[in-house]
Parts: sequence; structure tokens; C-alpha cells
Amino acid sequence: MKQKLHIPSRIKSALCLINIFKSIGPARKRAYLLVMMVLLPGMIPLMAQITDLHDFSFNSNPYGNVTVSGCKLFGSSNQGGKNGFGYFFSVNKDGSGFKDIWDCNDTGSVIGNSNGGYPYGDVTVVGNKLYCFNEDGGAFGYGNIFRIDTNGKGYKDLHDFNDTTGANMMMGALTRIGNKFYGMTYGGGAYGYGVIFSIDTDGAAYKDLFDFNGINGANPQSVTLAISKNKLYGITCMGGVNDSGVIFSIDTNGSGYKDLVDLNYSKGFYPYGSLTLVGNKFFGTTYEGGAHDSGVIFEINTNGTEYKKLVDMDSTTGCFPQGSLIFTGNKLYSETYQGGINNFGTIFSIDTNGMGYKIIYNFEGTSSAYYPENYSLTVSNDTLFGIISDGGLNGYGELFMLLDNKEPASIAAIKGQNSTVNVYPNPNSGVFNIQIADSQQPLANSYIEVYNMLGEKVYSAMANGQMQVDLLNNAGGTYVYRLLTAEGNLVSTGKLIIQK
Repeated sequence: MKQKLHIPSRIKSALCLINIFKSIGPARKRAYLLVMMVLLPGMIPLMAQITDLHDFSFNSNPYGNVTVSGCKLFGSSNQGGKNGFGYFFSVNKDGSGFKDIWDCNDTGSVIGNSNGGYPYGDVTVVGNKLYCFNEDGGAFGYGNIFRIDTNGKGYKDLHDFNDTTGANMMMGALTRIGNKFYGMTYGGGAYGYGVIFSIDTDGAAYKDLFDFNGINGANPQSVTLAISKNKLYGITCMGGVNDSGVIFSIDTNGSGYKDLVDLNYSKGFYPYGSLTLVGNKFFGTTYEGGAHDSGVIFEINTNGTEYKKLVDMDSTTGCFPQGSLIFTGNKLYSETYQGGINNFGTIFSIDTNGMGYKIIYNFEGTSSAYYPENYSLTVSNDTLFGIISDGGLNGYGELFMLLDNKEPASIAAIKGQNSTVNVYPNPNSGVFNIQIADSQQPLANSYIEVYNMLGEKVYSAMANGQMQVDLLNNAGGTYVYRLLTAEGNLVSTGKLIIQK
């Protein structure tokens, strides 16, 4: 790992004053001390710093985001690798052990002789398998979904897009419910505007669930769908009444499509990321629109009511957010493509009530990363990981880590023996979202149990990679959940707190 710490210019100036202070006599020290007491609070903002974990080499340009699994991170580069069509990598969370584990090989017009190329999206980890996809290539040239082992072996092509039933997956990650993945394509389908699809985790039973036609939405940039009470929720970049994108819901069988919100210039338009569920609200960003035409942060109820702008972005707050929001420690985090002190983009946080917007890092340019494009962040405990395609020591992108010590530790991240279980919001009034990752044991037929403090079981259900536990009818207090395998072996345990 390159132990490079990016030091903002304000802090460099402060360090320079400190060195001068050390070199002068007692009388002048008193005078300089008064100056430093006035200047230093403004020169050293309370802001987190990023640590460069890896600088990508020639022609890599990674997009997407990294996925945490145990002590490793997995991700992809849009270009580079042995064949020049991109590659998938693993790296330890401390930046050591970087390894190209799979090289894409888009052989163009040679039908059936391509494993895909130019990956944009994120890796999904299930046990010791990585589920990945490419934006291009595959048997028909429209991208593919495939699976490899975490060590890069065991390649299996699960599905090749053919344009008729979908084409070109972009940002984000597949959404898993039980033994099925759900996702969206940017193009293809009956009208050429993209589709919503499902596919079994073994690659069988691919189904085009819904075809966007422009009026009901078009061209979703993000693959990812959110889940709430057995419905899928998503967002398209374009289409709708104003051709500015729509927020929608749909049943998992493809029926019941509902256009919840048609975005526009005032509300914000051209959303690139996905929706983030916290309690009974979704949160998201748009790339453009709003009061300053620099994008917005918004919230909306899961039933589609009460769309509300939380922040109108501008050059000071950071502008043109492209990634999704992530939730941890009762805060939402993401990045902006431009804006901030140096106009190279920012990392920000905001409370879920719309208050407390704060820039926690300003990208600097020069030899450090800048212009975070099409990215979200990944959280592991209280550490944020990010990836960026511009800048870094070699100029081809950087993988970085950020630890904001001033943010409260999240009680939602509970580390189990073989699994990471994220529970959020926690505490809340009784509806908990549970995400299960890092599992080294099969999730098939595993289940969640919840007990009160008297040892009485109050809830039991089959476990999915992402699920919702409804305890609204239970009294306030502390509860204990247990994640168990089908054989009854304990995988993880933790606390749920209901506040009423």
C-alpha cells in the first residue's frame, strides 16, 4: 500500500506557520501565537482525509464501486487488463495484495467467442462467488452477466444480452431476493429504452419483466432496484412526461408498474444513481436541475407521495452528483462530480431529516484523485471506500479510503463470525432493513429469528440478501436477532432497538 495522505493546501499553510513558529525567539513567538490562534481555525477545517490504497496503471480507468467481502474489496476497471477490454480485481482492505483476477476479452464480431468487455458496474458477492456484468461484448455484443469464484477461477457465462430482451447494463449492482437477481438495462427491449429483468442465480429463467417505452421511463443508468414490502422501486435517467426521468414501483413478477414521480427541471432531472431505502422513505440524487441547475438531493415516501428536495446543489455545496447515496450511522453519504473548494468534486454527508449537510472532503486534483464520475461509496464499519477514474499518481484512477472520526459510529454494522449484517435504521419505530453480505455459508434456506428480552420469539422468516423485518406491532425496547443456517448453525447475532 502506498501510504500517501492527501494534505489540503490549507493544512499545508498551517504546517508552514507551525515550522516558522518553531524557529523564532520567545518574543516573536508570542506575536505569532496570537496570529495563529486567529488563523488556524479557518485554515484547518474539521474535515476527514483520504488515504490512497492503490493507483491504477496505464489505461485502466475504473468505474463503479468496490464491494466489501471479509477483509477484501472487489471491483472492476472499465479498460485495461491483459486484453485491453477491462478486468476485475481483488485487493485487501489495507490496499495490499492488489490482483487482477479476471480479464475481459471482447472479440468483437466473433459470435460466441467473447466473455464481455468494458464493465461499469459493481460486483455482487454471494458466498465464494462473484456475480459480475459487462456493458459490452458477450455472444451478441450487448453485454453479459457471468459468475467467477472470488479467486478468479470457475468462470460461468450466465446470460448474454441480445438487444431484443435488454442491452447494456451500466452502473450499480444486481439486486438479490432469494435465488433471483433483479436489474435493469440501459437499452434494448421492445422499444429500445431498456428493460427490468429477473434471472435465477444459476443463470436460468432470464425474464424480461417490463419494457420502458419512453413515456413510462427510459434509459436507467443504474442497474440497481430497491426493495420494500415485496415491491421493486427504481429510477430512470430519462423518459416520463418531461423526458427527465421517473421514479417507479413494480411487482417482482413484472405486473403493477406505477409511475410515482415524473422528474423535471425544478424537482431535479437526469438521475444517474439508484434509490436508497431508509425506513419508509427513499433518498436519491439527480445530476442536473434544481434551483441552481446543479442537481438535487431528494426524498420520497415509499408510496410515492411527498416528493421533497432536501438540498439544491451548487458550486459551494458540490454539484452534479452522479452516484447513489449510502446510509450508515444515521447519515447519508455520496460524492459530487464538481464543486467544492477546488471545483474537483466533494464527498458529503447529510442527515436523513435533510439537515446537517456537510462537505467532509474536497478533491484536490494534481496528483490526487478528482472528478468522481458515476461513483458511489462503500461502507465497512465506519470506513468509507471509494474508487475514481481520474487522477492519482499515474493519472488513471485511484482506490481510496476515508475515515471520518467525527461521525458517530454506526450501531447498524454488526460483524458476525462468517457474515456482515447491516441493519438500518437502528434504532427506529419498528421496521428494519437487513442486508446480508460477506457470507461464507450458503444463504439458501437460512432464516432470521427475533427474540424479546424475555427470550420469547417474536419474529421468524427466511433470510434474503436484502429484506425487511416489520416489528411495528411490538413494544418499544431491545430485541435480539439471530441469523441461522438451514441446519440451525448460528451465523450472526445482534440487537434491534425499537423506539416508541
